[in-house]
Amino acid sequence: MTKKQNKKTTKSLPSTKIENKDIEYKASWLELFFDLVFVALVAQLTYYFSHHHSSPKDFIHVFLMWYMIFLSWWGTTANRNLKQQDDTFDIFVIQIQMVLAMVMSISLPIAFSDSPYSFIFFLMFGLIRWLWLGMILHLYKEHPNKAPKTRNMLTWFFIAVLLWVIAGFVGEPYVYTFAFMALALDILTPFTTGKGNKMVYLNMHHLVERLWLLILMVMWESVLVVALANTAAWNFDLRNIVFVSAWMFQMIAIWWLYFPYIKLKLKWKRARSFQLMLQSHIALLWSLVLLATWLKVLLKHYESSFTEDLIFISGLFLVVASFNSIRASLTHSLKISLLHVCIFWIWIAWITAWVQIFQLSNTTLVLVSTLWLIIYTFYDYHECFWNKCDM
Repeated sequence: MTKKQNKKTTKSLPSTKIENKDIEYKASWLELFFDLVFVALVAQLTYYFSHHHSSPKDFIHVFLMWYMIFLSWWGTTANRNLKQQDDTFDIFVIQIQMVLAMVMSISLPIAFSDSPYSFIFFLMFGLIRWLWLGMILHLYKEHPNKAPKTRNMLTWFFIAVLLWVIAGFVGEPYVYTFAFMALALDILTPFTTGKGNKMVYLNMHHLVERLWLLILMVMWESVLVVALANTAAWNFDLRNIVFVSAWMFQMIAIWWLYFPYIKLKLKWKRARSFQLMLQSHIALLWSLVLLATWLKVLLKHYESSFTEDLIFISGLFLVVASFNSIRASLTHSLKISLLHVCIFWIWIAWITAWVQIFQLSNTTLVLVSTLWLIIYTFYDYHECFWNKCDM
């Protein structure tokens, strides 16, 4: 890089970039150990959602808790990306975070209730995030060359965590005010820069591996639901086979949409919009939460309400929309990604309307919608791997 280019790069001061070097950095055993507790958190969230989805307020609660779970995971993952060697301090802090995450898990069902202990979920989340900020400061102390000249991002993250914690100690409607203020800060802070700060590079190999491992974990949680289902106690019915098979075909379709693309097409490319890629992965994971919730409901009751059918349809649509958003941030043009999303949405909306108008069973909705997802996946794979799709 020339001096002129270096000067221009320093002035632009983007908040986050992706490293494009051919240095392969794999997830460590500590990170895989850390991931285990988030299987419990996601499982607790989907079980909670399967029992609380009757009002818009329930959806807000689940959405906020999901974002808090992801932020708990993401902070430590980003820290491990910047610091690739684990020392005793880091190991100790991460394992303390695991304990706090497990307490989050058991306190999740009462997070937005009238219980006097509802603040525990928010407090544990705050402690996890503050420990993450402590690890960042520890990293800067050990590697001064990586430290920014100004700490504006750390300051705003600290304030965001403080707002999350305060939300746990106030009742409605103020809990939503503080929670959404904190969420806005967490989303917008990475776009801020400080004067004279250097670019922060993340290792693309490690980052992508961590994200797809988390996706696999969320999918695995749903597999456990099927594996541990006591179908004898639930009066086994042929619809069990239909619902479980349809769900499994959905997971297979998601695999074909996401993993071959990441492996064969991504080639460790630099993200054109890192935040778009990250938020799109959050949406993809949220779609898996929706589908896991739907599966839990159907395995327990067989029948589903219109709201539960919408959870299922929203999950399928969000899978396709988030995946195309990921590709738009990496290799595809936004126009082509939007076209794919619109095609899928038109057909899935038509299928839903057709089922509702003719008052067909939820089994019909599940089978036809899953079939359309499979057809779309085949079409997408054909376009992406049998034709030239990098645009």
